[in-house]
Amino acid sequence: MEMYLRNIDETGSTSVTDLHPFPVKVTEQAPVNLPATYMASFNHAGVSGDTVEIVGRDGIVIKILEIGFTKPSAQVTLLLIKRRTADSGGTSTNLAVVPLDSDDPLTNTVIKAYTVAPTTGTAVGTVLRMTIAGSDSLFFDFPSTGKLPTLRAANETLALNIDASATVVGWIIWTEEAK
Repeated sequence: MEMYLRNIDETGSTSVTDLHPFPVKVTEQAPVNLPATYMASFNHAGVSGDTVEIVGRDGIVIKILEIGFTKPSAQVTLLLIKRRTADSGGTSTNLAVVPLDSDDPLTNTVIKAYTVAPTTGTAVGTVLRMTIAGSDSLFFDFPSTGKLPTLRAANETLALNIDASATVVGWIIWTEEAK
């Protein structure tokens, strides 16, 4: 097994010290092969019900890495709901999606921000439930939980649902890979 460390002294040597009694091979950096990664931010007058929805795609596996939700204009209970079927109706706009690496391809993944509540799709279950005051922020880092929320088909969604109308501000970061 090799341990990858930054080469601080530029020698590339293997060394043993009192602090590190086992030889360590020093290399420049661990090999990294990350999938295409994207981000969408929202700041809109959200409605009671599903206020933001990331919609799955056929042939693409979407894995949610991070969700941020910060300082709503009123206290809300936030639910993160995985749905087996997508929401319908309502009034929404599609959020701008930005690739985090300019080498990543543009994506057709849709993130909807609702200003009129949709009819909700069928829930698989609630992933997260938290009350957030107007001065609070929520930062949920899914890799720290072990398994990422994953969308594998066009009918699957992940919805941010709130229990009161409020201006909502936040972001979603995810990866995409072909099936």
